[in-house]
Amino acid sequence: MEKFNNAKLLSILVMIFILVGFMPTICKAEEKAEENNSITMNVSYGIDGKFKGSMAIPVNVEVENKGEDIEGQVEVRVPTNSYNTYDAFVSEVKLASKEKRTVTIPINLPEDCSKMSVVFTKGKNILKENKITVSSGRVNENDLFMAILTDDFNGINIKDLNFADLNNKNRKGEINKTVNVPLNLDSLSKGSKNISQLDVIVINNYNISNLQKEQYENLSTWINNGGTLIIGSGENASKTIGSIDKEFLDVNYKGTKDVNGYTLANLSLKDSSIKLQQGENPLIYLLNKGKGKVYIGAFDLGNKNIASKDNVMNTWKESLGNDFINKNNIRNRYGNGNNVPHQMDQLSNDVPVKEDFKMGVLISIFICYALIAGIIVYLIMKKLNKREWLWGVVPAIAIGFSLVLYLLGGSTRIQDLVLNQVNIIITDESGTSTTSGYVGIGSKYKDDLIVKEPNGASIQAYYSNNDNYNGRNKDANALTKLGTKTVYRENNSYYEFKGLSALQMKKFEISGHKEIVPKIEANLNYNSQKLVGKVKNTFGYDIKNLLVVSSNSVWDLGEIKSGEEKQTEVDTCASSGLNQYASNISKNYRDYKNSNDKKQNKEEFKDVLRMSSLLRGIEQSQLSKKSTYLVAITNIPVDYGFDFGEKSISKYDTTAIIQEINIDFTDTEGNLSYPLGYFKGEVAQADQNMDIDTQNNVVHGSGDMVLDYLVGNEINLLDLKVGYTENQNQKKSGLKGTVYIFNYEKNDYEAINYIVNGESLKNPNQYIKDGKVTVKLQGNDEEGIGSPQITVKGRAK
Repeated sequence: MEKFNNAKLLSILVMIFILVGFMPTICKAEEKAEENNSITMNVSYGIDGKFKGSMAIPVNVEVENKGEDIEGQVEVRVPTNSYNTYDAFVSEVKLASKEKRTVTIPINLPEDCSKMSVVFTKGKNILKENKITVSSGRVNENDLFMAILTDDFNGINIKDLNFADLNNKNRKGEINKTVNVPLNLDSLSKGSKNISQLDVIVINNYNISNLQKEQYENLSTWINNGGTLIIGSGENASKTIGSIDKEFLDVNYKGTKDVNGYTLANLSLKDSSIKLQQGENPLIYLLNKGKGKVYIGAFDLGNKNIASKDNVMNTWKESLGNDFINKNNIRNRYGNGNNVPHQMDQLSNDVPVKEDFKMGVLISIFICYALIAGIIVYLIMKKLNKREWLWGVVPAIAIGFSLVLYLLGGSTRIQDLVLNQVNIIITDESGTSTTSGYVGIGSKYKDDLIVKEPNGASIQAYYSNNDNYNGRNKDANALTKLGTKTVYRENNSYYEFKGLSALQMKKFEISGHKEIVPKIEANLNYNSQKLVGKVKNTFGYDIKNLLVVSSNSVWDLGEIKSGEEKQTEVDTCASSGLNQYASNISKNYRDYKNSNDKKQNKEEFKDVLRMSSLLRGIEQSQLSKKSTYLVAITNIPVDYGFDFGEKSISKYDTTAIIQEINIDFTDTEGNLSYPLGYFKGEVAQADQNMDIDTQNNVVHGSGDMVLDYLVGNEINLLDLKVGYTENQNQKKSGLKGTVYIFNYEKNDYEAINYIVNGESLKNPNQYIKDGKVTVKLQGNDEEGIGSPQITVKGRAK
């Protein structure tokens, strides 16, 4: 009987396996390529085939539907550093029958990657796929990338600038050449990311009234992020300046006039300066806007009579060349390849701790629990002869202590999402503010994360050095797993991350956000190394630390409560600029940590390292266009408008407000007196081996370097000194060489005694002409040497 049962069971199992073998196999289908002949797709990349860097490279995909109406997605897939993993950049597309459409998708293509896959999908099915190799079109980082919006591309003289002369006398950096491409309205319509690679945009002989609101917004965002816009006028001023949106550029056009055979526009531009003029006629205006600049030529940029003149072309060459070199130098300082300062990257990644959970309290609670649950309760139950109740009393006590721990840990607990924001708000003299944000977003749990672009702002994901693409899988055929999905919908975008580890911060740079903050009321006077006056905090939030920065001088006004008006009289901080000040407070914190007196100074040093990193990032970015400005460190919250649905958020704000101010530099005798380092030296000429570090105010190398200091024509000099600012980070200060100053009466250089504070020069007006003081230094040592600074005293004309 047992054998029969075993044989019967074995037969049944064999029959089951046979039936399973004949049954159709069912499996979960992955994305599957099903070529659809009704869909055709052509792919190009860049702006007119050119692109620069690795971020936001525009990929242009022309899709044609020869079949029935279809809703799908165009998706560009780029390999990541993880095996078989790709990042997807997606645009949703609705195509009617017989319709052809071009979509532009900005992607991030790291330096070591040249392969990408472009697919058209419907649901999980791939209807069309193109494999693309990026083989040409990359613009060198030292090439000035210029796009021109005009009806006469070949007539623009500015596109043929030759920077060889500038490179020979300027060792701050080099420009290889100018790479020019035509620009069309479509590029301006599809978001500021698609033009973010451009260094310069030129608009000339073009009807600007064709621009729509979204195109103005994209152009404005691009400028605020560091772009340079040039607009020509002259005989075509009615098409350009006369048609421009006043909200975009507050310029008043008053017709034209003829001067020496060419036409100039009569212009009035609010908050602008004159970069070049001929007699009483302004030729080029300059307006600072956010991190970028706007130049307006009072003439048509295709006018041979004016545009070919040496002084005009030299002005364009020096202005654009220096702007480009300075921007490259700032980016090179970041050292992380994503155009984000290292300090901002670090701050947005590290969540600030509000409250430290005291370990002593935790130990005390556990001791109390052990005593109560293990001894006291036992003795009480024993005395009452109710020891059998311990099975219920001990768990109840444990629950009670757990509740106490839960409540005590409330200050350190985070919600579903962490929103860690570093905000930089820059306010100019007119009260207009621009905001730059660096935001880290992470989930409390291992989870998917969707980050939508807020209305009225643009976000760009960026990566740390830890996220580099080394070891990238370059085989586009092996990409099966999705990493980050970036979806562009109309003029907005959102990022979708899959299976993030807990508190793995995803970081974004935010631009275009408008934040209105009141101006700090300040009435300050500089006299005999002291800053005296009144400051009132009008923010509605406490200022943790208020600094006044004037080139290399930093005055620390300390904490100012909300609504408080503070009378101040402070000496100059012993630093060589904001970077050195940040180094000093970090050193003070380290000294405090190594001391035994930590309780007394705890509040003074709270978040001091975070403030130090923020100040370094501000200095590194060179955010202020003025030599004198306020920096207020606060916790003012900024609402960028992120929407995370039902998820709760733990939000942290570290905010710096930079405000341009005017300090009265008149001393008690009625003289104008400017501190050492107020006037910054611009490199006019330098030998091959000479280099100046403006961040730390030192010069390296052997050879000659000439520096120009623009003091201005509004002062009659009474005293002039040339010295240097001591830098505590350098092993030695001073110059192992010779320093000279140019004597305009003798038309020759004179050697001077180069000491820290400088020595007064006799007959100081011999050393200034057209508001300029020129200093030459000869270095003969490779070690760092003090960068020459000047201090000026005089009477206003």
